[in-house]
Amino acid sequence: MSTKKFTNVQVAEIHARLMLALDLSSKTELAKRLAISIQTLKNRESRGVNSMADVELLCNKERLKREWVFSGIGEAKIIFPIKDPRVLLVAEPEISIHPDVVLKINQLLAQMSEEQQRDVLKYAEEKKLLSELMEERKKAG
Repeated sequence: MSTKKFTNVQVAEIHARLMLALDLSSKTELAKRLAISIQTLKNRESRGVNSMADVELLCNKERLKREWVFSGIGEAKIIFPIKDPRVLLVAEPEISIHPDVVLKINQLLAQMSEEQQRDVLKYAEEKKLLSELMEERKKAG
């Protein structure tokens, strides 16, 4: 389990990624999934925290990659449900985004409303996979 000190900004980013990955619409829902009170969740986001063992347990339970949840780097290993059919799901390309840029993107996401966060997808994808996804959608739809 991680014993790293997490700042309040990092905690908010981690919570935002969990909400995105689990398609949760409120922080109350996230607190329930983490088995903590909403006040504990808010305190973490305002003060930071030394341990997020409950987040690691939820990652294991939901088969989320801890690296993605804690840093935003890599893939979440899930397909996010998209409510707006005009939004495309894309995955991270083979190239890397500079960590400072990733941090800035995550900070911006943490400042957005929950609805805005859902509308923003953080990964880019090669044309081949996009074409396959669109074909699957056409066949299913």
